[in-house]
Amino acid sequence: MCGPRKDQEMSDTPKRLRILLVEDHQDTAHALANLLAREAHRVRRVHTGGEALAAAAEQTFDLLISDLRLPDISGYEIMAQLKQRYNLRGIAVSGMSAPADIQKAMSAGFSRYLIKPVKLETLRGLVEEFAGGGDGEADGGDGVPPATR
Repeated sequence: MCGPRKDQEMSDTPKRLRILLVEDHQDTAHALANLLAREAHRVRRVHTGGEALAAAAEQTFDLLISDLRLPDISGYEIMAQLKQRYNLRGIAVSGMSAPADIQKAMSAGFSRYLIKPVKLETLRGLVEEFAGGGDGEADGGDGVPPATR
């Protein structure tokens, strides 16, 4: 009876997120999903924007990780819709590194922007920030989160 309370024990356990992963490149989607699943996150992997919107209507997610260039709906549009409908947080993953692309992603509602090729340690750390209760937002004073690999 002298041990920690159940709610104290739970607060020390990292939160496992329900992640919606949108990536049209099969190998990349597979690698990212495996990494996130190894960290005990529940990952729903889809390959198009339409599939992403349908998945979000079917179940609740804590985090969106999305490529920006998809075959049907852009990642920007997915984030804007899911942010508006469900207040979903998101990480953009893209090969585009121009400041205008990064700003467009932030304006759509993404909290962070990762440039491909993404270092798996970087993604793991950022997801853990979200899991720890952070919003993943960090900026250099100009309102634009730094893009990282």
